[in-house]
Amino acid sequence: MNVLRAFRRRAAIALEDRELNDNIRRSTGMTLAKRRRLAAADPDYDELREKVAAIRRESLERRTELLAEATRQLTAAGVQVHTAATAEEARRLVAEIATRHEARLVVKGKSMISEEIELTPLLQQRGLEVLETDLGEFIVQLLGQPPSHITAPALHLNRRQVGRVFSDKLGADYTEIPEELTEIARRYLRAKFLEADIGISGGNFIVAETGTLALVENEGNIGLGTTLPRVHIAITGIEKIVPRLDDLAPLLRILPLNATGQRAAGYASLLNGPAPPPSADDPPTHGPQEMHVIFLDNGRTHLARSRQADILRCLRCGSCLNICPIFRHLGGHAYGSVYPAAMGVLLSPWLLPIPHKGARVWRGAAVSGPGHHPGNSLADVCALCAACDEICPAMIPLSDLILSAREDKGRTAPLMQRAAFRLFGGFTKHPRLFAFAGRCLRGGLRHLPARLLAALSPAWSRGRALPPIPDKSCSETLKREHPTRLR
Repeated sequence: MNVLRAFRRRAAIALEDRELNDNIRRSTGMTLAKRRRLAAADPDYDELREKVAAIRRESLERRTELLAEATRQLTAAGVQVHTAATAEEARRLVAEIATRHEARLVVKGKSMISEEIELTPLLQQRGLEVLETDLGEFIVQLLGQPPSHITAPALHLNRRQVGRVFSDKLGADYTEIPEELTEIARRYLRAKFLEADIGISGGNFIVAETGTLALVENEGNIGLGTTLPRVHIAITGIEKIVPRLDDLAPLLRILPLNATGQRAAGYASLLNGPAPPPSADDPPTHGPQEMHVIFLDNGRTHLARSRQADILRCLRCGSCLNICPIFRHLGGHAYGSVYPAAMGVLLSPWLLPIPHKGARVWRGAAVSGPGHHPGNSLADVCALCAACDEICPAMIPLSDLILSAREDKGRTAPLMQRAAFRLFGGFTKHPRLFAFAGRCLRGGLRHLPARLLAALSPAWSRGRALPPIPDKSCSETLKREHPTRLR
């Protein structure tokens, strides 16, 4: 199915769901308000943002060198390091580790990269029980849904809906009190942490200088999942490496502020290898006996050579989702990708499979073999309002990158569509011709019946009345009413 057509179909369904709309706008609005207050109260915020942007630019420019250095340091610390060129290879590596340890239960911390490679379905097919331990991820797993947001997976649900999920799926007494809902999840998950054979996490950052894996969370579930099981597997993109340990301070300061509107995350874990082997002279140690780090490429190297390479500086904070007017009306599921909104428009065509006929479909989003094609993009969906540029903590020029992705997609469009754009471009290069065409069009439209006008613009007229046809163009109105604003 055509990617844009599938998005429109899902968007139409989402727009009809009033409860969904209210949940998403309320949740993103609260996060934006908290973030705005903290950023305004911090006199050094702009300087901090520039520092973070510089770190991420250096990480991108030195990516090959930093990957080699991080591999050396991790290996020296006793970590088993793997590189995976594709999602299939990463899944195979995890499955081999699980088979070797005869694992039965896997607990996962919140990891969008594991969603990207569709890890859970493969492990379940091999007979393993795989449990999401982040509260939001746990909720959507019970519903059989993917996350709706990269940092708040269940923001599309309210507490009444979560209460019904826990009642239906876990047999708990119905409640909509958040503290009681959290306690229900805690009781269920606690035993699983103690029984788990393998803990899987992502990686917010990896420090090349020291081989340190940095994990940021609010609930403590990642800490439990990476220390209680005997094996810990961290899967991270090759773009997540930062040069120095000192770089973590600004990153760990700006990430929670933009992700959840907090001064600091509840927990920040810095892991430097597996637990040391037991000794007769020392007290027992805690931590995994074996630690693996899988560096995933999956299209990132090709993306780094493209015009959209700067998106690899992304911190995965989710602030561009919260501010996006389209995401705030539809939520993440409308995009049919684990990466929605501005960052998803840029990442998804490179990192996620290309849809084709007969592919597996979830709500109209086809998923199949790997590869990139500029036509497999939702760059058309962006309003180019540039709100994401202003909020991005890494100062990524998201709207410019999306515009370049739109241009790339335009080059692959059907011949007639490209011809129509060229014709329109020719008009815009000649102001007098463009103005004359506009007058002719306005005159013709004023004489068309309303029903015919609605038929000519079905996407607009489906949900609202057509505005009256103006007598004057926008530039003529500006010239008359605000002559100083025209250049």
